[in-house]
Amino acid sequence: MKKLLAGISLTVLSMTVITVNAQMSVPSIGIKGGVNFTGVSALQGNERTSGHGGIFIQSKINKNWAIQPELIYSGEGQHFTNDANERKVLALDYVQIPVMIQYYPVQKFYLEGGPQAGLLVNSNIHNAGASSGKSDVKENYRKGEFALNAGMGINITNHFGLYGRYTQGLTDITKSNDTYRTNSGIELGAAIKF
Repeated sequence: MKKLLAGISLTVLSMTVITVNAQMSVPSIGIKGGVNFTGVSALQGNERTSGHGGIFIQSKINKNWAIQPELIYSGEGQHFTNDANERKVLALDYVQIPVMIQYYPVQKFYLEGGPQAGLLVNSNIHNAGASSGKSDVKENYRKGEFALNAGMGINITNHFGLYGRYTQGLTDITKSNDTYRTNSGIELGAAIKF
């Protein structure tokens, strides 16, 4: 699975670079980050509030269209209550590579959508409200994940903007044959272009 994810990621990034060089203006490099509200399907409980952050390259195709590949570290998962009636947190942390296509109906506002590949780098369960007593659960979760994103944003200046994005996982994140679970979540954040 790691080789498949690496191959897909390399192909997408290569295609992006070729397209950038062939058609687009000089790309903008930037950083972004914010808060996540995430959940896991087929798991009863409340969303996990965590964060995300990373880098991006945005290249304008023309005045209405842009492409933006990203490299993001993102906290996902969910709060739940186990069979012993204990409040727990399932914490799943990913390195994600979204490739967003952005449409600007007006100069400063955009709509976006695109695919995302993710690699699980941390997975544990711990007591709600405590960072101690973590149990590693990586043997229960798949290393790779694919998702689709949709969102919108506004560029307040040429160098600063705000965005919101919804992510829906497409692949089962567990190794169990009994339950099919996917990640989903909302990201709210800010971006700075250099």
